[in-house]
Amino acid sequence: MPALRLCDPQQAVHELDLPGRLTADLLVAHLAERLGRTIRLQVLPGLSELGLCGMWIPADASGIDHLFIDAAAASSPAQRLHTTAHELWHIVGGHTPTLTPEGILLELLAESYPSLPRSVLLSGLLGRSGLNSPQERDAEAFATAVMAHTARAADRPASRTGRAALDAFGDPVQRTPYV
Repeated sequence: MPALRLCDPQQAVHELDLPGRLTADLLVAHLAERLGRTIRLQVLPGLSELGLCGMWIPADASGIDHLFIDAAAASSPAQRLHTTAHELWHIVGGHTPTLTPEGILLELLAESYPSLPRSVLLSGLLGRSGLNSPQERDAEAFATAVMAHTARAADRPASRTGRAALDAFGDPVQRTPYV
C-alpha cells in the first residue's frame, strides 16, 4: 500500500488518529495497521558509530519495512519513542531512502577491510545523518509533535469522570485564580 504522503508533520499527528498514551511499540503497531504495512522495530547496536540514531530500510519483496534504532537511542522509553517516530515519518511522508549504493559500498569496505581509517569511510556516510535535508527536518518535526501529543495525553486523567471534569471546567493549573 502506498504511503499516505502527508505533508505537514504537525497535522499528521491528528490525521493519523494516534492514541493518547504511546510507546514506540504502540506507535509502530498503530501506524502499521493504519498504513496497511508490516513494520518491524529492532535495536541495532553500533549505529551511533556511523553517526546515526536510527534508520529505515523500506520493504522489499518480503513486504516488511525495517526500522533500526541505536542502543543508545533506545536507552529510555522517551528517547526510543522519539527516534522511532522520526524514522516512521520517512514511511508516512513517502520519503525515498537516502542509503545510496556508494554508502552500501563504503559499509561493505569497512567490514571487509577494518584496517582502513574509519574517518575516511565515514566521510562518505555522514551525508545521510543529521538534519541537513527537508526530509530529515520534517521527520524531526513529526517526532517532536508525537512527543508533545504523548505528553498532553499523559496529563489527562485516566478515569472517565476525571476527563469529563477536565473537559467541563478546564485545566485548574491553567485557569486564572481569583484575586
